[in-house]
Amino acid sequence: MSDTADARTLVPGAMDRVTARVRAVGAGIWRAPTPCTEWAVRDLVSHLCFEHLWAPHVLAGTSMGVVGDRYDGDLLHGDPPGAWDLAVARSRPVWAATEDHAARVHTSFGWIPVEEYAEQMLLDLTVHEWD
Repeated sequence: MSDTADARTLVPGAMDRVTARVRAVGAGIWRAPTPCTEWAVRDLVSHLCFEHLWAPHVLAGTSMGVVGDRYDGDLLHGDPPGAWDLAVARSRPVWAATEDHAARVHTSFGWIPVEEYAEQMLLDLTVHEWD
């Protein structure tokens, strides 16, 4: 990221762009392939839901071990747009409250600065919006 942009402030806009894409997916498209060859559109949205359901925990400084497996399994429950809306509704407020974030957050590869986590989330949203 440049010195003029904090990824934490850019994540909500990226969520909005992904939301527009998710809502535009037609009923027959959810099983269509994406540029991520191992994922269909549905899998990609499920991945994004997973990431954004975890975000409030991660940003509060909660370790992955404490969160455990509560987000394993089918997160879409037959309604990918609804599941995405729910995940974003939980994630958006924590990204807007950047002053409340832990300085370091726990991810699948250990503790990192919150700014680095925000950059990863922004990149994930941007890449998968394109997918």
